Amino acid sequence: MYKHSLKSADDYLAAAQTLPQNASAAGNAGARDFCRAQGALEVTVAAHADILLAQGTNLSLGLEHSDDGQAFAPAGGDVVLTAQGAPLLLDEGRIVCRLAVPSDLKRHARLRIATTDPAASGSLDAWLEYLAR
Repeated sequence: MYKHSLKSADDYLAAAQTLPQNASAAGNAGARDFCRAQGALEVTVAAHADILLAQGTNLSLGLEHSDDGQAFAPAGGDVVLTAQGAPLLLDEGRIVCRLAVPSDLKRHARLRIATTDPAASGSLDAWLEYLAR
């Protein structure tokens, strides 16, 4: 049971989503309601296809939330990966990061992906993962 991941289609926040180029985008699976998780969930983000960022650029991943499903705001706890000194390559299947789900998350939540690279390439998956207790 431990160190295994069980995913269902409804657990994805992004599926094979192409990276935005010098822009920001919401996860292609839309918003989900997982606000009452009480520390039982995290969001796992992995490279679906090789991710390549040019030197000096970054990839930012985080959660956005909303009470009404219309006006989304950052939920905090973003992860920023920076290509310093050389291009950044994340191989297909590699876990990019794990995002903690805040205890004050509002009812509608979605993934936010942003890059500062106008030639960013690759795609990623993001899914809810249940934490063993």
